[in-house]
Amino acid sequence: MLAGRYATQVPLTAAGDGSVSLDLVALRAKDLTVPPERLAELRRLIAQMRAVFGTAPFARYEILARLSDDGSSGGTEHRASSENGLASTHFNDWPGQIMFRDLIAHEIIHAWNGFYRTPADLWAPTPNVPVAGSLLWMYEGQTEFWGRILATRAGQISQREMRDRLAIEAAEIAARPGRAWRSLSDDVNYPAFMLRQPVPWRDWQRRRDITRRASCYGWQSTRACASVARGAAASTISLVGFTPEHHRTRLRGPILSTTYATR
Repeated sequence: MLAGRYATQVPLTAAGDGSVSLDLVALRAKDLTVPPERLAELRRLIAQMRAVFGTAPFARYEILARLSDDGSSGGTEHRASSENGLASTHFNDWPGQIMFRDLIAHEIIHAWNGFYRTPADLWAPTPNVPVAGSLLWMYEGQTEFWGRILATRAGQISQREMRDRLAIEAAEIAARPGRAWRSLSDDVNYPAFMLRQPVPWRDWQRRRDITRRASCYGWQSTRACASVARGAAASTISLVGFTPEHHRTRLRGPILSTTYATR
């Protein structure tokens, strides 16, 4: 449930099975006004997801967006909805939202990657069965990878902006000394003791590398992250993965069926 003084719902697809809507709650009525170009990008995003992943694994999906001035941001995925904490100016100050434009994409993709297809040891038949998180880096990293690709295909992020973002993250990863002692599979344990906590010596503790590093694994075919880490200019990196035609005939059937369990 999302409640607030000002609220509105904007359909992003036609009504019926697999429909998607944008549900907004804001502090001010004017913040509920979403420019037509932002709505057009979201509609293209849904179309791109359907082209890549196929039939929607939900009867109806609601993008719950909380627009506020408290400075908090981030999302939480659910099977048929997602909670997205965004700035009150998110849709009307687009240049200032470069780091958050793909948040909605990330959370929706979890409906396929995480819920419809679940990492084997994160799935349990009942709440009484403990789950493990050894594949959480893939759960988040693969979602981040596709979120960036599809947000760029939809026009929410330009190719140049995404190249720059990859360059910055690749440089950070390459220079992080924590990689010498802490594996990526161990970094998935950070929510148990570091979630929403200040972390001293972050380069050594390697907090939340699971999303960035696992996202880079998806670029091995284009060698994007590897090239940037070696010092290649971001503008020279091939981003063939961003073109809608690249995966048109490649993806059919289960996503990562060898490591994911089907419900």
